[in-house]
Amino acid sequence: MGDGSGLLRVEAGWVGFESRTLAEIDFGSDRGERQAALDTALAAARPRDALSLWHLLSRVEAADRVVSSTEGILRGDRAMRDLWWDELGLGSADFWRDWTGRWSDR
Repeated sequence: MGDGSGLLRVEAGWVGFESRTLAEIDFGSDRGERQAALDTALAAARPRDALSLWHLLSRVEAADRVVSSTEGILRGDRAMRDLWWDELGLGSADFWRDWTGRWSDR
């Protein structure tokens, strides 16, 4: 759709987004605009958006991680993010890294 919204239905397998509608969070140069974009994403988040929010943990500044309330996440600790990933029931975080790594070489 013209505004970047849409619907994606996955019947089987994994989907990785390389170009996200959250581009301002990832690539914005203005701190205030990035914060506003993060606030908007968090306000709109639903429980089923947990995977998307998990990915944001490694992309936002430490000050923005404070909403997570866990010390390891606040530090940006990869092992802590992996534990949270495991809680989502999506298999090993190492699988995801290996899978995305295969495609990033292209």
